[in-house]
Amino acid sequence: MNRRFCARSTSPARRWGRRRFEPEPQGGTLNSELTEMLSGGVQIDLMRHEDIPSVRYVERRCFDSPWPRNAFNAELRRSDSACYLVLRLGEPVKSPGGPLPPARIGGILRRLAGREDWNEQNLVGFIGAWFLVDEVHITTIAVDPDYQSLGLGRLMLLLVTELGRSRGMKRLTLEVRESNQRARSIYRRMGFFEKAVRKRYYSDNREDAIVMWSEDINSPLCDEILDQTRTRLSERFHWRSNV
Repeated sequence: MNRRFCARSTSPARRWGRRRFEPEPQGGTLNSELTEMLSGGVQIDLMRHEDIPSVRYVERRCFDSPWPRNAFNAELRRSDSACYLVLRLGEPVKSPGGPLPPARIGGILRRLAGREDWNEQNLVGFIGAWFLVDEVHITTIAVDPDYQSLGLGRLMLLLVTELGRSRGMKRLTLEVRESNQRARSIYRRMGFFEKAVRKRYYSDNREDAIVMWSEDINSPLCDEILDQTRTRLSERFHWRSNV
């Protein structure tokens, strides 16, 4: 299973160092199928308890070791220090008689098969963060594998960064598997740099975690990164944030 843009951590890091910023590559246009998938737009909301079944569906598609069943309920009760967002796609705008994208066909087949984990809300991604003193610690981020490579993970990071700024935070931090080169590259393009290694951090296979930190999110460099990200994503789809 493709897990190119899924990351999870359990405890915040505390130190930071010099930045490494990889500029956004030029080009990167979407093919017609992906453009159709995004034609209905994107909506971002605060996660609610009723979203959890769909969140767990995406989680199981992204992680070999999902969180315990009640973990998200417990996190949502941490309203003073935690923030969890969900990302939904609007219904694609199709020409009359046009074919459905393969991802939508797969979803319909899963529903007809009676699978309990069917996602009824077009929910395709989520992100969680703790606000600790002056840090935003990304606890989890995932995009359904059928909808990766569209920029949805970067959109969620963008919004969490903006929330951090509004709360007076200075930096973001997260952990990512050492083998997840795709996610590490995306984080670097979002202004993160690799600071440290947590040995045997992941309990499922004892893989090391790379600790990554962002540049000061109130700095001119961060302004440049966020502006560039907004521009790139707005060329692909429109979004609405209800956060």
